[in-house]
Amino acid sequence: MNKLEPLGSTALHVACFRGHKEIVKLLLTKGVSRSIMNKYNCIPYEEAASNDIRELFDRIPGNNRYIGNSGRVEWLLVSSNAHAMSARNIEPARQTETHEFESHTKQIMDNYIIPYFQDISKYEVLLDFFKMALREKDPKYLLKAYTAETGFIQDSMLT
Repeated sequence: MNKLEPLGSTALHVACFRGHKEIVKLLLTKGVSRSIMNKYNCIPYEEAASNDIRELFDRIPGNNRYIGNSGRVEWLLVSSNAHAMSARNIEPARQTETHEFESHTKQIMDNYIIPYFQDISKYEVLLDFFKMALREKDPKYLLKAYTAETGFIQDSMLT
């Protein structure tokens, strides 16, 4: 489903271009890639025949991750050494004073997460990420908390 066909597009590109809304919805629900470029350097969203079809790209069906209003690719692998680049960029965050990191993380947990987010989907998962960040003194768990499939990102953007 995610391969380019002989004419240079995926099934999702073609369904978007032809205006087949129900097929686009089905393909997105099945989890096909929405970020493959066709031979015209377009992602399926850019091939959409109507705004109704573009709106299907706003959220990934079946979860609550935020995609963005455009439905365009939000994260893109830009290098073959992306993992090394990521590790290099997170190092300054790890250099932060341990006490300062622990203090700020605990403050966020005690004054924001615990009192205001207990009603979100998968609250315990969110809380576990904050606890892991404290236990391992590692900010990557705060990023995981923000991007996890919980209600946190939705609710934090509303408050």
